[in-house]
Formats: sequence, C-alpha cells, structure tokens
Amino acid sequence: MAEDHSIHHLVIDNSSGEVKVSVYLYPRNTGKIYYARYKIDNPDLANNQKYITESLKTGEFDTACERARNQYAMIQVRLEAGIPVKDISVNRAIDQFLNNYKKNFDSGVDGFSTHMLRGYRKSIDIYWRDYVGDRLLNTINVVDLEGYEIWRRNWSKTTKRKKLHGNYKENVSRRTLEWEINGFKTVLRWCSARNHYNGKAFDWKFARGERRRRSAFTLDQYKKLHAFLASDDYFSFGRYDNNLRTEYHRMMLRTYIHFMINTGLRPGESRYLKWGDVSRRKNLAGQTVPVIRVSSTHSKVNKLRNVVGRPAAFMWLDDWKEFRAETGEFCGDDTYIFCTSKGVPIKDFREGFNNIIRNAGVEFDADGEKLVIYSLRHTYITFRLQYGRNVSIYTIAKNCGTSVAMIEQFYSDAVSEDYIEELSI
Repeated sequence: MAEDHSIHHLVIDNSSGEVKVSVYLYPRNTGKIYYARYKIDNPDLANNQKYITESLKTGEFDTACERARNQYAMIQVRLEAGIPVKDISVNRAIDQFLNNYKKNFDSGVDGFSTHMLRGYRKSIDIYWRDYVGDRLLNTINVVDLEGYEIWRRNWSKTTKRKKLHGNYKENVSRRTLEWEINGFKTVLRWCSARNHYNGKAFDWKFARGERRRRSAFTLDQYKKLHAFLASDDYFSFGRYDNNLRTEYHRMMLRTYIHFMINTGLRPGESRYLKWGDVSRRKNLAGQTVPVIRVSSTHSKVNKLRNVVGRPAAFMWLDDWKEFRAETGEFCGDDTYIFCTSKGVPIKDFREGFNNIIRNAGVEFDADGEKLVIYSLRHTYITFRLQYGRNVSIYTIAKNCGTSVAMIEQFYSDAVSEDYIEELSI
C-alpha cells in the first residue's frame, strides 16, 4: 500500500526524463481518493492546458495505477487523431478560428479575404466573446442563438460598452444581427469539423423577416443632392473652419459620392483603391470611361474583377486629382485615391455623408428608411436598370460582383423601359 502523501510517477519519457503520468492520494471528506496528472503534448486539444488532473475514483493503489495507465493510453489515441481530450471554451474556439483564418489569408489561400477577417474581428471577437466567451463550447445550444438578439440590443445601449469599444449604433438592424449570428455559426461549424463541438446549434436559422428592396435615391433626390454638392452652401454648412484641411475633406467626399454613384462599387471595395487601379478606356460613343481593378482581397466575393464606370466618374476623379496636385500632393499609381493628406486611407465617410444628405434634404427614401452610403451602390444599379440603354441584368450583375438572382429579388421595381419595349412589341 502506498504512503498517503507520496507521488508515484507511472510513465516517464526515456529520452527527456519528463513525467507523463503521476498518481497521488488526495484526502476527501468521504475518504481518500487517488488522482492522476497527465502531461498533454498538444495543449490546443485540451483547452490550452499542459496538464490534466482527474479523479481515479478509487482508494486502492493498484486499481488507481491501472486506471491511470488505461486513461493515458486513451488520451494518446485521441491526441494522435486530433480529437480534443478536454472541452474547450468559446473564447479558445474563437482564438483558434481567427488564427486559422488569418493564417490561410496570409498564405493566399483561395476563399479567405481581408473583408471577412475584418468582419469576424468586428463581430465575433467582440460581441460573442462578451456574450458566451467564458462558457464551454459544447454547452452552446439553440437557446443561446435565440437569446442573442435581446442581449445584443441591450449591449448596444449600454454606455459603458459604447465607451469601451468605440462608436456603435444604439439601434442594431436585423441584417446586422443576421450577419453576426451567421458568423458565429461559421465558428461552430469549423469547430464541429475538428471534433471540438458536438452540438448542432449551427443549424438554427435567424428569422430576419421580409426582405425589402434596397434603398436608393430617386432621380429627383439625386438631382437635389447633385445641386447641393455643386453649391456654395456645400462648402459653408455646419462646422466650417475655412481652411485647407476642411476644403480638402469636402472635395474628397464630394468626389467619393459622385464616383460611387457612377461605378456601383461597395464601400469596402473603394476604400483601398489606388490611382494605379483605375485605367482609361474609350466606349463606342467616344467617351472616356474608367475601368477599375478590384482586387480579390478587397472584394466581398473574393474574386478579382474589372468594373466599368460611367464617364462622369472619371470627370470627378480628374478634378480630385488636380485639386490634390494644386495642394502639393503627388498622386502616383501607389497612392490611395480616398485618403488623408498624409496618405492614410479613409475608413469611413458615414458621418460626413449623413450631414450632407440631411442638409441637402434627401435623408430618407419614399418608405421613410434612412439612406446610407451603401445607397449609392443601390442607386447605381437602380439607375442602370431604369435608364440604361439595352443593358442586361446579367451585365449589371457581373459588373457589380453580384448575382442576377439578387438583382431580381431586390430591384424588381426598377423596370427598364427597354424591357417594356422588348416584351410588348
């Protein structure tokens, strides 16, 4: 019979002398029970633990040793097969998922984009950690996904959280909620494929409600917006300091609005555009049009594509480039188009855009929905459908990096006169 306080080393690595399994007696109120301590060679499969300690549920030394050896053999089999030997936490799962995604993205693996990595970091890495991060991954179920919306809406209204994480909206759209829930479901599927997660919560579907058409400026609204941007009022409304910095930003924002509404680019696709990404072409009418190279790393669909813009897009880019040259800036091929005077890309035009449409009197669409920067893209698609000459939905979809089905679903009310003639004659 072993002494109560002695530690018995059952398995030792012959080459390193490292103890792999040890057994010791632990006194409890119900009696003395043996425990085993196992060395884990791959902590990633044990919730980042280098050692696991478990009760052997016996006070008999020989029985305890036999159980410890058998358990260690099972642990080794699971480790060699890449199967977790201990449940991991949600925080640990998120760490592994994000590290894996970044590793694949940095290696240039197809299907991994900076757009999605940034999105995961903005949602999963903040909200889901706060919501269930300390829980064990295998305890996550459908109830947790169902309860996320209430938790998230309360979270967004908490002053402490807003101060901690920055400028977050108090009213969260259902589209945003859907994106965040689907992002976490992606983590669960990834963990399930690696035997970390045994549940099926990722099969739950978030009911977002009826999907309405995309909000876009009407032609009258766009005319009002265009007139405001061309007026003296545009350079004097709000907090205007009458200095070069303010003028620089307003010139850039005006260029950005006209450029986006004449190209249909997504905000994320335009953020890192450089002058070298834009080339000139002549159309059959002899007009100079821009062809914009959108790299796969900055595309939502992870594919390289060339976007053909309208002639007006080039006019505004040329004016912007000339303005920057007059201020002493060099606009080389490697220079960002929309950036600070120090060359740092502008991340978000939202505040400036909101001030402009409010002062121009075009803040809401016909249904009372607030127009947003993404509405510039929707306006481009709507205007091409309504006023484009002999342009097909397929051509618009390809140019915008979306599908025909998406356009048919969300822009069904934008019927081109060309289609009417085609169907009625």
